[in-house]
Amino acid sequence: MTQTALLPTQVTPPRLWAWDIEGAMLAAFKPFTKYITYLAGGKLDGYFESIQPEKLVTDLEVVLPTQPILLLHGLGENTNMKAINSLFTSDTVHLFAVSGAGKTRRTLEGLCHYWGFYISCRPHRGIGSNDFKSVTKIMTTMSKWDGDKNGQNNIKNNTKNVDVASCAFAMLICARVFVLKHLLEHLTLDTEDMIARRRWILAQVMPPFPKFQDDDDMFTTIITSLRGAEEKDMLRLAGTMLRGMARIRGLLFVVVDEAQVAAEYLSDYFRSFTTGTDMRPVLDAFHTFLWRTRIFRGVILAGTGLSEMVKNVLLSQAAKSMGSRKYPIVSVELGRFTKDGTSHVDYIRKYLSLRSISDRRLEDRILYWFSGRRVQVWTILIELLLYTQPGSPHRILSAFARSLTQFTITDAIDLEEGEPVLTPDTVDKISAFRELSTVDRLFEGRDQGCDQAQLIQCLFHAFMRWRIGSQTTSFPVKGNVHELIALGIGHLQEVEPSRTLDPKKNPVHLCEPLVVLYLSSVFDKYPHTKKEAWIAEAFRTARDPQSGGIIFEEAVLLVLLERFGGKTCALSDVFQCNQPWGSRKVALVSLKRTADDLMQCYPVSWTSGSSDRLGFRAASPKDVLEFLNNPDGKCFLFPDTHMGPDLMCFLQDEETKELILVAVQARLIFPSLTVSDWLSAIETVTPEFFYTSNTKNGRVQYAPIKYPDVLDGITEALETMLGPAEYKPVVDKCREKLRSFTALNKKFESKASRKTPKYLRIIAPIDARQQWESESQGDVGVLRWELMETYDVVMTGASSDVA
Repeated sequence: MTQTALLPTQVTPPRLWAWDIEGAMLAAFKPFTKYITYLAGGKLDGYFESIQPEKLVTDLEVVLPTQPILLLHGLGENTNMKAINSLFTSDTVHLFAVSGAGKTRRTLEGLCHYWGFYISCRPHRGIGSNDFKSVTKIMTTMSKWDGDKNGQNNIKNNTKNVDVASCAFAMLICARVFVLKHLLEHLTLDTEDMIARRRWILAQVMPPFPKFQDDDDMFTTIITSLRGAEEKDMLRLAGTMLRGMARIRGLLFVVVDEAQVAAEYLSDYFRSFTTGTDMRPVLDAFHTFLWRTRIFRGVILAGTGLSEMVKNVLLSQAAKSMGSRKYPIVSVELGRFTKDGTSHVDYIRKYLSLRSISDRRLEDRILYWFSGRRVQVWTILIELLLYTQPGSPHRILSAFARSLTQFTITDAIDLEEGEPVLTPDTVDKISAFRELSTVDRLFEGRDQGCDQAQLIQCLFHAFMRWRIGSQTTSFPVKGNVHELIALGIGHLQEVEPSRTLDPKKNPVHLCEPLVVLYLSSVFDKYPHTKKEAWIAEAFRTARDPQSGGIIFEEAVLLVLLERFGGKTCALSDVFQCNQPWGSRKVALVSLKRTADDLMQCYPVSWTSGSSDRLGFRAASPKDVLEFLNNPDGKCFLFPDTHMGPDLMCFLQDEETKELILVAVQARLIFPSLTVSDWLSAIETVTPEFFYTSNTKNGRVQYAPIKYPDVLDGITEALETMLGPAEYKPVVDKCREKLRSFTALNKKFESKASRKTPKYLRIIAPIDARQQWESESQGDVGVLRWELMETYDVVMTGASSDVA
């Protein structure tokens, strides 16, 4: 539904008199009489449970979806009535959340307990009737429709669009009430109200189509028969039919789903009832009409955030200044699937078998990548897995995630190789789904009222901290930033108190992996939100040398990611060295322990990988040990501040597939390193010194009581990943001894079959054009400084030693 989707001609159909309205609807309804009989008799109840509904009914004489809408499965069971009652109240309620967060499911759960209508402003994939879209097209073809945009030619006459729209909306309501009347007439007296309401929901969510017709469903077919009827006649008939329904006591509720579409459609054709001058979209006219009919006791407007609804309702200072009676009720409370819950596990296992390691890994992948999303995205994925190519589940999951985020998931490439390639038909079905959010509109100049500059800045900063180092962010309260991010982009998760120094600041992080990856693709489109811009700005605003040192470490990460991520590169192109390993071509990889308890290796780049995060900044040695035992798809580690290396990562040899653990010590020192600085740097990236301090009485372990076995733990973890303790040359402060031990280590390695060192120690000084290049022997190298010159602000921003 777009502004340009207006029919070019206007018509005046013959007058349909009041006494002819019901007869016209009966004639249009005739092809659906058998369907309504079967629906009332419970023959279609299998749609609430079956995953093979095409076998339920074969003689309906109308067309129903051959695939189930899993959104309906278990509808009305285990309902959160407190949340339902907060929505279904005698008022207008705005239900805002991101796409796939569970808005539709929550409202349908409510309609299981309250009689009402479900109206979708953007029906897709068979969810909802096309009747709202149909009547908005009809109104623009009526002879009284005023196509004068903004009412520039005649302000007085422009108000007639409201009357035209009301007539079209009356057609929609009259058709809905007519079908509801016939359903109730065919129900047996002993049918429970809950069951009756579920069947009414089924008719509204999955309306049948006449055979050989794809455009008009049951409701739109009836609406077409009402052309020429008067608004007052249709509403009078609807009221009469409702009063004759013994099961329905009192007024109805109405759910207007995907309301953000109507909030932007025909936005300049309806004059405001409040100001008399401002122009409003069709949603405003529809909302006013619903209340004016006196048929409804409550209206629920459900839509995604970052829309005109959010701007006009949530952020409206005028609305906030109104009394409690007129203040819009805004609800954002929705459940969501998390990685450590049980409901989502049960949901997956209801439809997918887990007979093999591949099946278990598929379950793990679904739990990880789709955590945070509620029903819609999960049901779409399950339906794709069940009904497209059942033999290629891992390829389907990866392709679906890519269609939502533009990010390539690599955590199952070994399994995907054994599956059939996706067919063009499967690819087309997957590609039909839109991206997760509408955050792009913030960059397009729309939603000016959302204070988008602050929102983009806060969101980008939070995204980069999470993507680079798994760090949380404290958001400012100003501008409703928390609410806007939760409504339009994704959920925010508060961090556990043990993971933050100041829990009172309420640090949070983006807890939905797919949203993080989607934001990565969006931010990378614009110069001021690229990762390079973030690092440059961080250097410019660094408060002190210590902050500059942390940023320098992150800049090193980006250099390694750029050079080794997604492609192979010779080690000597990045590190100064005089060793044979310098000619070896390697690529950046991540490690992840899978369902079979094996550590798998996956390629990584900014646009591909096995996690939504690239790195992890440890807060303790315990964090480091947990990371080494299972990096969980992340390829970079910032160890605890009491540990030696500043940065660690994994590289893999292109030819031999040998794994290399790289430890980097960043030395931001002016004007140059001394002998003592150089040897100290070497020590910090030597495993046996990782958690020790050099004192006058020799080396002692940090906090020996708290972490008594940390050295053994590090040794065990590294040996598990890399094999025997080949990576541990002993280091002495004497340079000659350093050379001799390096030579000894080299001699030992020459006896092995490896072509690369298992453990590579890298020094990243502020200026590599110095004498220490000649000291890069054995398993020691120096990061080439010219690769860091992209961030030349480092040279001016750092003025003292930051170890």
